[in-house]
Amino acid sequence: MLLRSPLRSISLACLCLLGLLAFPTEVALAQSEDSSSVVTVTVMPGKTLARPGDVVPIAVILDHRNRWHTQAPAGSDPDAIVTAVTVTAGDARVLVRPELIQWPVAKEIESKAMGPAGTMSVFSERAIIYVPIEIRPDAAAGPVALTVALTYQACDDKVCLAPVTGKTFESGFAIDSSAEPSGWTYPEVFGGYRTVAASLDGIVPADAGRNSMLAVLAGGVVLLVVLGVLAAAIFRRKA
Repeated sequence: MLLRSPLRSISLACLCLLGLLAFPTEVALAQSEDSSSVVTVTVMPGKTLARPGDVVPIAVILDHRNRWHTQAPAGSDPDAIVTAVTVTAGDARVLVRPELIQWPVAKEIESKAMGPAGTMSVFSERAIIYVPIEIRPDAAAGPVALTVALTYQACDDKVCLAPVTGKTFESGFAIDSSAEPSGWTYPEVFGGYRTVAASLDGIVPADAGRNSMLAVLAGGVVLLVVLGVLAAAIFRRKA
């Protein structure tokens, strides 16, 4: 009968432990890294110089590492942390148009990252979000500073990494009335942007409708008074 020495047993246990440490599980990866480790984010304006009245898109680029994805705003699991972007200007010369954000086309996948297998709408590879920034027609020249806040969570088909919540990036451009009407600074980035028409020329003050109605009513009253005076004068002549 062969007896196993205590030293040999300890050595085998150490080798097993080293083997586990050498091949960490994906669950360990999910606990030790956040989503920025597999998604590279770049923010850039469509133009560095723009004229009053222009609409300048800001591109938020998400480059995903192979096999990783982020959740699209629509069609994802209700418990998922979806991709969200907010741009703030703090500058009365420009207007951020969040209602006109252009999202990349999402794809449907089957995933177990959120628990039971299910269909999710996700972004993968290179995904570009466009946020239109409208410059007022009477805007004075000078730089415009923008702050972009981004939330996203990266998952593969098994696990999700810790989310990135409200991470901020700085961007901007300069207003110059003498700027040449040219194409985008990076055509390869903005080739998918759909041009947005300026709207500020057609903006009407909130009380303009009420004032117009009052003017019409006042005009009608004056007209009735004038007609009454004329009718009375004609009646007196006939009498």
